[in-house]
Amino acid sequence: MAVIGVSGAFLTTFLYWMMTSERMSANSLRFYGLNALGAFMIMVSVIYNFDWGDLGGFVMELSWLIVSIIGIVKVLTAKRKPERDEVF
Repeated sequence: MAVIGVSGAFLTTFLYWMMTSERMSANSLRFYGLNALGAFMIMVSVIYNFDWGDLGGFVMELSWLIVSIIGIVKVLTAKRKPERDEVF
C-alpha cells in the first residue's frame, strides 16, 4: 500500500509543478481529475493501516478530494463562451 500512497503523493506534487510552470491549466478536467486520483491513492494508503495519528492526513486528503470533485463539476457545468463569430 505504501507504493500507492507514494505514487499518489508524486502525482499531486507533479501536477502542482505542471500548473505552476504553466504546462497545464489549473482549470482543466485533466488537472482536477488527476488531483482527485492522487488524493484518493493517498487516502487508500492511509486507510490501509489506519491509526488515530493518521486522522490529520486522512482529513487533508479527503478535503483535497472534495475540492477536486468541485473543480470537476465546475469544469463540466461551465457555460461555453461564444466564439467571436457568434457575438452579435
